[in-house]
Amino acid sequence: MIIEKVSLTDWKCYRGTKTFEFDESINFIVGPNGSGKTTMFEAVNRILFDKHSSKSQEIDAIRPKGTNLGPSGEVVFQHLGKRYKAVKRFLQKPISEVYEDHDGNWRKIQEFDAADNFLKDIFGGNQSRICKAENRGIYQALWCLQNEPGIPESVWNDKVHEGLSSMIKLVVKSTQETKFLNRMEEEFSKYWTDTGREVKSSEIVNIRNELDRLRNDQGEILAKLTVLDTLRAKLINLDIRRTQAETDLISSKAEFTWTLEKLDELEKLDQEKKTVELEFEKCQKEYDGYDKSLKEWNTQTTKISEVTSQLLESDRNISALDTQIKAMDEKRKKKDEND
Repeated sequence: MIIEKVSLTDWKCYRGTKTFEFDESINFIVGPNGSGKTTMFEAVNRILFDKHSSKSQEIDAIRPKGTNLGPSGEVVFQHLGKRYKAVKRFLQKPISEVYEDHDGNWRKIQEFDAADNFLKDIFGGNQSRICKAENRGIYQALWCLQNEPGIPESVWNDKVHEGLSSMIKLVVKSTQETKFLNRMEEEFSKYWTDTGREVKSSEIVNIRNELDRLRNDQGEILAKLTVLDTLRAKLINLDIRRTQAETDLISSKAEFTWTLEKLDELEKLDQEKKTVELEFEKCQKEYDGYDKSLKEWNTQTTKISEVTSQLLESDRNISALDTQIKAMDEKRKKKDEND
């Protein structure tokens, strides 16, 4: 038997669909603890040997935690020169189907209970709803899951004995296999001791040390990047404040120019006021001398009235300008205090 592909959907830690593909040579599955290596091997067991209609505690445990999803999966494998695809879904609308490859096209050959039985017959397994280790036939003799005990020879059935005997004969006859195993042991000894410990001078240790150094360098770089981000944020804030200050300065210059213009106007009005006052004094003197002639009196009276009106208008203008100047002075004082 050669497994080509394993595809799992909503199966324990695998949310969505996860696919593993293998070739016909030796395949290594590497990953940290808890990454799902054992889950993948266990899924192959479930798909090939467990009843699709089972609702046992073991089957319920393979669905993702906190969900009501129906876990499903498929295994593509070769057996006795033929390619098969086993498809199963548990708990939610359970199905079991077996397909056979015909010139690149998958043709369904079994389904439901017949599909379950067909798969167990291929591997010499015994019939049960939840297939325990001892019921997996030759499959269990060659592939033990983590924490599962080895299966004693006393419970092997005829197909297990026949399958193992055939493989042992093949191994004995193959000198290439012996060379390959020797080479494999030689390569293994470069990196690990007989007890499974790493060789201190091995390339793996050097790589791990280099990784530790790179992680430390990464931490220092991240710390520097954090400081850089903080400084960048401060620069952005200073730039915003500078732009605001420039805007305020332009506004202040405009207000100052307007104030100077108003001061010039006030000075001119004040000069006009003085001129009018002098003219008024002159007219007043002339008015005092116009006692003899009523006509001259009326003429002077009219002139005085006109001059008086001009003076009052000037006073009103001056008062308005004084009010504006005071308001501007208060505004300028408040701005100076705020700066």
